[in-house]
Amino acid sequence: MSFLTNALTLIGILFWCLAFYHWWVETYSSQLDILILVILGVIFYAPAVFLTKKLKKNEQKEEQQLKKKIKQTSNSSKPNQTNNEIAKGLAEMTSLEDFLDEFMEENQENFYPFEDLVRETHLAKWTPRASEIGLGFGFHAEDENTIYVSINMSLEDFDTGEPISYEDIEILNPEEAEEEVLMDLFFERMEDAISEEFYNIAENGWKSLEFPKEIADAILMTDDAKYEYYGTRIYWNDEQYTFGK
Repeated sequence: MSFLTNALTLIGILFWCLAFYHWWVETYSSQLDILILVILGVIFYAPAVFLTKKLKKNEQKEEQQLKKKIKQTSNSSKPNQTNNEIAKGLAEMTSLEDFLDEFMEENQENFYPFEDLVRETHLAKWTPRASEIGLGFGFHAEDENTIYVSINMSLEDFDTGEPISYEDIEILNPEEAEEEVLMDLFFERMEDAISEEFYNIAENGWKSLEFPKEIADAILMTDDAKYEYYGTRIYWNDEQYTFGK
């Protein structure tokens, strides 16, 4: 499929180059001829873009399915264990970081619908590019007794793959805040919203997403919690956001 997308892309660009040539050099060319070349370029280039996105999505899905199959094979001797039972055993046998990594690996697919929820319910209030922004969530060990959540928002140029800074996108102002604090407010509100969503999941679960007792107790700060909960850290393109800079 990569050969097909490359071919369609090259053909589309070729038509656009011909259109530019006729417009810039062959000044006697009619506007209709130029328009036809532009349209032909779009006809070939648009499917290439669609196929590229589809190919990337399929690759990600296949990778997750492969990981899931490997994990299912390794746990085949315990087919009736619940996530909480598996998590409890892992917590006893491994370090906190390993326990959290294991939980995230086994539940990655359960986070995908949650990412859509965050985009549509919270992120869309703050930027018109919400649907383009990637979201990643993770549980990490601050130390052997403390858990924190990472929230990573990412955006890159589709054609070049270059990361796009949050300073280069439009940020809406639903709270009519002062311009100098708007960016801090955006990141703060996203942290607050996701923290609240995680609290609700810890308390009640959400669809197929449930937190093991060790994580849920930490977030809910129950009296018998095994671990402490530090809170959240928010990132943009894998770099932690610094408030008040």
